[in-house]
Amino acid sequence: MIHKLIMDVEKRNQATQDFYLGGLGLLVKKRRMYLNMTQETLAKGICSNTYLSKFENNAAPINNEFIGLIMEKIELGYDSVILPDEMIEIFEKALDYYIRDDKNQFEIMMHSVKQVEFAILVDIARLGYYVTLGNQNEANELSENLYHFLTSMDSKALNAFMIFSAASKILNHRYDEALKILELFKKLDSHNADLVGIIAYQKFICYGNLGLINQSRINAEEARSIFVKSKNYRRLALIDLYQIEFSYYESETIINYNNISFLELLNQDEKDRFYLLLALGKENSFENLMKISKNSKYYVESLFLNCWLRLNEKNSSDFLNYKDELYQICLNPQHSRVNYHHWIVLMELGAYHDLRSFLLTHILPLAYQYQSVFLLKKITKEIASFSFTNKRYKDALYEIINIESDIAKLQNIKKPIGMLNPQSAYDIE
Repeated sequence: MIHKLIMDVEKRNQATQDFYLGGLGLLVKKRRMYLNMTQETLAKGICSNTYLSKFENNAAPINNEFIGLIMEKIELGYDSVILPDEMIEIFEKALDYYIRDDKNQFEIMMHSVKQVEFAILVDIARLGYYVTLGNQNEANELSENLYHFLTSMDSKALNAFMIFSAASKILNHRYDEALKILELFKKLDSHNADLVGIIAYQKFICYGNLGLINQSRINAEEARSIFVKSKNYRRLALIDLYQIEFSYYESETIINYNNISFLELLNQDEKDRFYLLLALGKENSFENLMKISKNSKYYVESLFLNCWLRLNEKNSSDFLNYKDELYQICLNPQHSRVNYHHWIVLMELGAYHDLRSFLLTHILPLAYQYQSVFLLKKITKEIASFSFTNKRYKDALYEIINIESDIAKLQNIKKPIGMLNPQSAYDIE
């Protein structure tokens, strides 16, 4: 019986290797045609024409000796392909590096395979690398391309691809689409604790950004429990950071935290995000804003918040200096997608009609793009308050109901229009 088990395992391993070497046949065929070489010419002295034809169409068993001679004849460098054992090892390491958010080890490994033209598992690993680095465009493009190769993935590869694809959606603020992918794991065999942990972690982020705080908390606790057991301290630190962010989304206050040792595991941008959240939550606002470096991607937001908090002293030198610096940065749209200087000027002048138009035209579309339910509600409250102030009650109700309906769609909540109570929902007086 043991012999039978050994034979079955070896058979499965061989099948896996043959399966993932399938892309090499296509690569050889493309190279041969590029060289205007016939199958007869390439096969001569190496193998039969029949074998080569089957190999190019992924219909022949793998013969490593033939592969080496064929690649040598068509001058296909070994650095442009990768053998199954190496491919599977790279794929498994990639999944582990993503789960642990280990950018350094990921970068070292991917550098070693940068010349590989095509290997399905290596491309899945590349997708994991892009999302780990936060490369939105590269991740999105590769993810969309890999959908064409779903039939070339076994269950392990499919699980990893789904996790990386969901991460790409999260990176591009498509939280509703990420959740649709993650819900598919209910139908797949995914008992690996690390996978369960990272799936719960991704759901935690999606639900939090979509304003579904209870679901977010449930998944955060599941992920935290697994990460504690696996000593995944990096992800635990990120959970702490996101929970602070989501607590602000929920009540515009910051949850109590007694231990900030998690900051040691955050990069500088993440630390700056933490300081910005504290400032938004009115915790030593000016002191925390001063900690945000000028090189931070959150620096322009820190300047805007500095001006906002000093609006009552708009003639002070601090306010004028921050506003001037904000103006210089906002001159270049590449440095800031939002013209925060114009926003501050409108607030400074009390030009509420123009401010309402600015929010509708420039900020509301960004809130939709980023699927930020918190920002959608915040902006709607501001816009509706301007309409109520000017006794444009129909406009205010129309704006609230429309955006509330859009939020319900994002959250996948079916809510009859009659259930909406715009006045109480936004506490508009």
